Order: sequence, then structure tokens, then C-alpha cells
Amino acid sequence: MAEKLNFTQKRIAELPIPESGRLEYYDSGCPKLTCRVSSTGVKSFVLLKWTGRTAQRVTLGRFPDLTVDDARWMARDALGEFAQGVNPTEEKRKQRHRNITLQELLDKYLADKTDLREASVLDYTKKIKQGFPDWLDKPISEITRDKVLAQRTKLTGGRDNKLRVLRLLKNTAEI
Repeated sequence: MAEKLNFTQKRIAELPIPESGRLEYYDSGCPKLTCRVSSTGVKSFVLLKWTGRTAQRVTLGRFPDLTVDDARWMARDALGEFAQGVNPTEEKRKQRHRNITLQELLDKYLADKTDLREASVLDYTKKIKQGFPDWLDKPISEITRDKVLAQRTKLTGGRDNKLRVLRLLKNTAEI
């Protein structure tokens, strides 16, 4: 079982570094706040929240960049978000994708999917550039359902396949 102690700057600085893996220490001053100490010497403040069957981890920051008081404040703030039904980690991920353009999303998708055949890569690129050339520099969050429906009527030849690739990319961004 992980050790429970009252976090202070001095105590966190003095926490031993494990030879392998990582250790977790729980804060007695703020429930669900932990300090993870890895074998590389990194000490991170993490909020550990159980939601039903799974544990949700929200990394708040690294020690000493983040003080104990700041970590406690951030943990309480994140717990408030959880209470409202918002997962802070999911929100951060969604925020990163809100400003990404269609071209950047396509490039990222193709780079991440290393198991795609070369023909598929060329086909996806061709379909997006043929079907949505004006949207390549637009943020993906601005591509709404209404815009897609309006564009759908303008598409010819392989319309459904072009829309399928667009839907694939939009689902990847999960906005």
C-alpha cells in the first residue's frame, strides 16, 4: 500500500527514488492527490479519481516546477470539474484538436497509422484534396454538419468515399 503523508516542499524533495518502476505517495491534506516518484527521479503530482470501475489520472505537473500548494489548488479544481461531469484530461485533448486544420489532421493521421498501405495513404490524400480543397486550411472545429451537408451536394464521383474519409478524420479528432 502506498504511504500517506502530509505533503510539504521539503518532504517531496526528500522522497526516495525507487530502483525500478515508481512509487506513489498520498497527501493527507488533499484527498486523491498523489505524488508519483519514478525510477528516473521524476516527481509528478497526479490526481487519482475513481469513476465507477476505472481510475482516472490527471497529471497536474512536475515537482519542483509545481509547488505543493499549487498542486492542491489544481487538484481541488479538477475534482470540481469531475463533479460537474467533465474529465479534465479529455478536455485538454479536445482543446488540442480544436485548432488543428484539416490538412494537419490528415498528415497526423497518416503519420500515426504506420500499418496503412501506400495505396490507402494516396487514396485518403486524394479524396480529401478533391472533395474539400477549400477546407484544408480551416480548423477542424469549424467544419460543421451543415457545411458538410452543403458540400455533399456539390461533390461528384465517389462522393460517399470522400465523405467517409472526412468522417474518419473528424472521428479521429473526437471534437
